[in-house]
Amino acid sequence: MIATICLALVALTSIVWKNSAELKRLVTFTKWYSGFDVTAEPTFDVPRLPPAKNLELAGHLGGRLNACALRDNLAAFSTGPELHLYDLGDLKNPVELGKILLLGKIEEINFSQDGKSLLIADGRGGLRIIDVTDPKALKEVATYGHRGAVEHVSQRNDLLYVASKLDGMQILKRENNKLRLIKYDDNINHPNGSYEIGNICHNQDFLVSSDTVNGLRLMLTKDPEFPVLSGKHTMANVNPDYVACDKNIVLIASSKIEDEQEIQIFELVGCGARQAASIKIPGFKANGIVLKENHAYVFGDKGIIALDITEISAPKIDSKNAWQSTSPILGFSIEGNKACATTRDGRFIVFGLEEKPQVLSTISFPNNVLSACVDKKTGQLFIGAQSGVFASSLSNVARFEKLGEVKNLSSIRVDENKLAIKTGDSLELWKVGSKIEKISAVDCPRLTSNPVPFLNDFLCGGEDGVVSTGTDNLLKDENVDAIAGDGKVLVTAPGGYFGFQIYNDKSTLPKDARFVHAAMHQNILDAAVDKSLIYFIQGKFLGDNKLFVVSVSEKKEHLPEMTLRGGGRLCANNGLIALEEIGFVSVFKYDGKEIKRIAEMQSTAVPLSISDMQMCGNLVLIAGEENGLYVYLVKE
Repeated sequence: MIATICLALVALTSIVWKNSAELKRLVTFTKWYSGFDVTAEPTFDVPRLPPAKNLELAGHLGGRLNACALRDNLAAFSTGPELHLYDLGDLKNPVELGKILLLGKIEEINFSQDGKSLLIADGRGGLRIIDVTDPKALKEVATYGHRGAVEHVSQRNDLLYVASKLDGMQILKRENNKLRLIKYDDNINHPNGSYEIGNICHNQDFLVSSDTVNGLRLMLTKDPEFPVLSGKHTMANVNPDYVACDKNIVLIASSKIEDEQEIQIFELVGCGARQAASIKIPGFKANGIVLKENHAYVFGDKGIIALDITEISAPKIDSKNAWQSTSPILGFSIEGNKACATTRDGRFIVFGLEEKPQVLSTISFPNNVLSACVDKKTGQLFIGAQSGVFASSLSNVARFEKLGEVKNLSSIRVDENKLAIKTGDSLELWKVGSKIEKISAVDCPRLTSNPVPFLNDFLCGGEDGVVSTGTDNLLKDENVDAIAGDGKVLVTAPGGYFGFQIYNDKSTLPKDARFVHAAMHQNILDAAVDKSLIYFIQGKFLGDNKLFVVSVSEKKEHLPEMTLRGGGRLCANNGLIALEEIGFVSVFKYDGKEIKRIAEMQSTAVPLSISDMQMCGNLVLIAGEENGLYVYLVKE
């Protein structure tokens, strides 16, 4: 019997050891895909930037505008992971005082009760506390992070209530700039099982949370360190994502709507709450609520709806204080006679509220950065975002100007003062000046590659072959897995060929193009051409892929190669190769003989949804969608 048990333990140990690499890969993939690290422990030492080796952050710009907050004449708002602080002393001319780049996409911003710091729910970056006593030199003074993405933070005296959908609510005590975790188990307040906190707020006696599983949850805070469940209101077929409190009134809104948005109003009485009224807003979807005295401001997809709740049993829409928007409002804050908002199309807006909402100032940012490229002759940086096309420079990425609007933009490239822009269903050519001007467009609804320059034209590849902004289609009606070029040389990887065809002119037919054989049964995931060399990734997206280098002109029996941790996106410049691996952005160097790994950055720490990468000299440009554009310097 003992021998059998010992053999079983040995077998189990062998299985665990054998599969440890696969388990580790599964954990890494989970973190990369979802942003959650299942092995993480609570920590008060969260890095402010993604951990990197031999990569130095040289600039950041843009990202999804989201949270905002007001205090006196200060406005704080976010562009992706970057926090901005503005002076609103002159409402018509807001002035930026300072900014600081954090780790994750900022979900919520609150001023501390004394106004000396900002409490930031930084998503995967955890809770961050930023000292604003010197607005021109913002300084991070405390952090707290765990497995879940922190989405909400609320302060009561020296206590901070932190909420995330994975870990529920946690309570921290702040003493000066030191944080201590209170031993509080939120599970005891969830008799119905799992919980998904949508938002939290509090008054003098209650801590209120909206729970997308269990509905409205009320907790008495006679002892603020140990809130006690006192009541709940389940809401069938409703996700109560947004909650706001003021005195004895609680408002609830849901993101799960069909034809109308319902706002439910509760009155806190005794140890619980009673529903006092509800009001429906036709054709409207809320993104949040702000409650100010006898008015509630519901902001969402069509602007701001003001509700007069002087009589809570008979709420009514106050059209005088409403404001319509062509783009959804994502964040909204009020202070006295002024307000601010952020929008999905990348605008930070300042309102005056003395009579009715009046827009006094608007600042536009690259929102949801999808692509970026550099004109190597002029050094000008072009940024393609959901909110339009912007121009900047590598010497100062933060200074930018908007060149124009492009609908459904997905990627952008520049060559000879012309921009090639791929949209959802076309490849477009634009002339660059103080504004951009469309020259032509080619319909191509099923393109998958980014545009590449070739002999004064741009080409794009995908399921329908290769299309050109000129007149020639090289591989019409044929599936193309990858396409790359440097302006003089073009390579294509037709689907099913497991190799490359190389073109030096537009007259060569596919049957006559030089063919470079690659490994059978392996897909070519991406490729780049630079100085007569082709760099390409072969394998499967989640496998141990390989990076190869082949010369455009020379034939070699054995190609230099490097094993990768997955991969599917690649760019190269002067022997430096930047590519996306699972959980990392990695940089390699090819010296003419072998490939060496020289630098890397953990993209899971953000997590960073990479939509495009380009290189210019020793700089790597990473378009991180909602997190904006990152520029990293490779330190060799």
